[in-house]
Amino acid sequence: MTIHNFIESVEKMHQEMVDRAQPTPCVFDILYTLREREWLTKVPPKRQYLFNSKEAFGFENGFLPEGKACMIVSPGGCGKTFLLTHCALAAATGTTWLHAKATRPVKVLFIAAEEDESELWNRFHNMARGLGFLNKPEIMNLALDNVIPLPTRGSNQRLIDEKGEPKEFYYKLKAAIENNIDIKLVILDPASRFMGNETEVKNAAATDWVNLIEALTLVGGKPTLLIAHHANKSAIRPVGNDKNPTFDQSMARGASALIDGFRWVLGLQRSEIENNLRSIFIKLLKSNYSPLGQLLEFEQDYESSGTLKFIGVVNKESEKAKKIDAAWSADHQKLPKAYSPFSNDEDQDE
Repeated sequence: MTIHNFIESVEKMHQEMVDRAQPTPCVFDILYTLREREWLTKVPPKRQYLFNSKEAFGFENGFLPEGKACMIVSPGGCGKTFLLTHCALAAATGTTWLHAKATRPVKVLFIAAEEDESELWNRFHNMARGLGFLNKPEIMNLALDNVIPLPTRGSNQRLIDEKGEPKEFYYKLKAAIENNIDIKLVILDPASRFMGNETEVKNAAATDWVNLIEALTLVGGKPTLLIAHHANKSAIRPVGNDKNPTFDQSMARGASALIDGFRWVLGLQRSEIENNLRSIFIKLLKSNYSPLGQLLEFEQDYESSGTLKFIGVVNKESEKAKKIDAAWSADHQKLPKAYSPFSNDEDQDE
């Protein structure tokens, strides 16, 4: 080491010691009034969204908010990972997800805690193929450049310890967001792998964990954090095709502070299988930034890698129409075949 390099090293260490000696900034250090902030005399900025839902007559409403802590709650087997993979690709390419369309292409960090590289590779490849990306070079290039897949199966992904303090994985994730300001959406799947030992059983621990998640939305490019969480056992209630599912905020597993802390919560339920098709019902359970919306029905299309195809809004009128269509179809099948002189059907001779 040269004298010049040694001096630089000493100066760097000195600066680090000076920085550590500084008091931690506090929210109470400088207090501003409404007049000083000009909050009443200036128009506030419009809320920003990663996805807008499609409404009647071409209108759009904000759906998935930008820069907020958001959660998807679902029983097992409803296709949460399919849904999140589709969300990542749609956000990255500016295309449609569920009944909503991305406002613009953004960079996405997808952390799959339960998947290895091979499995996550399969999921993204099959989903992109099912969506038709392989035949759309422009869309394909956006997906290739904007999605950062990170399989972390087998590693310790907990963000918080038993004392409510951030763990090493949290600091590394925070640094990655800070160093990549183009990242506007971070997906964590599933929530349980990133929680502390008592996050799901104690409200105080749940609140500490939510605070850490919210802090990640304030650094770097201020991304949305979208996290998949399991429903509790009482919410695992697949419904028949003639019934509507029940949705409420209590369907999330664990402490109530989890739902209380998140600004946006989407619920999923499933129907029983009929003729190899399955309906997935979706309802926005909580949103501080947009209307809650109606109960929506989707069909999971396994031929297109598990993508969800929008069927329609579920209400009394749509359910009545379904029953009429089903009854008509059943009666039509019972009708005798019309006689045809060109038919060789022996049944017509009876």
